[in-house]
Amino acid sequence: MEQSRPVGRARVGQPASQPVGPPAGRPPGRPADQPRTRVLRLDAEPPPPVFVDASGRRRRRLRRFSYGAAVAVVLLLLLLWLSQLGAPVRPAPVHPCATASHASGSCGGR
Repeated sequence: MEQSRPVGRARVGQPASQPVGPPAGRPPGRPADQPRTRVLRLDAEPPPPVFVDASGRRRRRLRRFSYGAAVAVVLLLLLLWLSQLGAPVRPAPVHPCATASHASGSCGGR
């Protein structure tokens, strides 16, 4: 287990300037003939495509859906804009009850 030294209340581990992990060279578990990284060869034939839609149906559907979603968003924004142009809706004024001083306490005195 790594030694740590106290600094204030926190425990500080190995300084960042020292390498952490297996020693330089090849890590354990990797064969000696396997390189650390693989080089992309540009002269090699590219791999075959994973998904090919030769009919174009998927593209047409996505385009139609995108247009529909854009029209819906524009209509909602237009509706919001038009709602801002209208006059504000104010509630009906509240009039105090003239007969509230009666013993019954109800408006109308019945």
